[in-house]
Amino acid sequence: MSTLSFLLPVLLGAAEPSTAAGVHVEARTASVYAGACHYGGESVTAGREAVLGLAFDGGAHVGVSLAGASVAALLVSSVNLMDANSPASAHVWVHAPQGQLQREALLAYLRVHLGARVLVVESLTDAAEPVLFAAQSEERVRMHVAGVLTLSAIPMPDRACCKMPQQVWYRPLGPVPTPLVLLCDEFLVSHPAARFARHDENNGFVGRFGG
Repeated sequence: MSTLSFLLPVLLGAAEPSTAAGVHVEARTASVYAGACHYGGESVTAGREAVLGLAFDGGAHVGVSLAGASVAALLVSSVNLMDANSPASAHVWVHAPQGQLQREALLAYLRVHLGARVLVVESLTDAAEPVLFAAQSEERVRMHVAGVLTLSAIPMPDRACCKMPQQVWYRPLGPVPTPLVLLCDEFLVSHPAARFARHDENNGFVGRFGG
C-alpha cells in the first residue's frame, strides 16, 4: 500500500468528525473480573495478549462509510496491556466489502479507537467474510479468523460485573460507555505471534461504541 493511498481518505475526510458506530468485543489473557489476589497474580505475569473485534453497523470515518465492515486484531505486548504507554504489536484482519478506501478507513479508525496506545501494525490481511459476528442483543458474540482465532462468549449471565464493579480491574481497550464483562467459553489463538487456549473465564468485554 502506498503512502499516498493510505493518506487519501484522511486528507479527503480530515474535516469530517467520525460517526462510526457498532459493537466492540475484546478478550484478554487475563481475567478482567476476579478477586483481588487473582488479579494481582496475573497483573505482572499475564494479560500481554488480547484480541479485539469491531463490527460496524453505521457511520463513517474520514468521510468513508464503515457500515457493514468489521475488523479483528491480535495485540501482543511485552507487558500487561493495561499499560497503555507500552507499544503493542498488532496483526489485523479487515473485512471491507466496499473496497480499498473502506479498508484504509478501517485501519485509520482502529488507531483512533485505541487512543494513545502505540500500535505497531505487523501484518494487515483482507478477510473475505466478516471477522466478527456480534448480535444486536449482545447476548452472544463470536469472532473468527480461519485457522488463526476463535472467540465465543456471552455477557456474564448474572451481570455480577454490574453488581460488584469493584472486581472489574480493567477498562476496555477502546471507548465503550457501558461495557459488560464477557464469559469467554471458547478463546483460541494459533498464530506465530501468540498461541494459547483459554476457556470459561471472565476475560473480555462487549459493548457499543459511537452513535
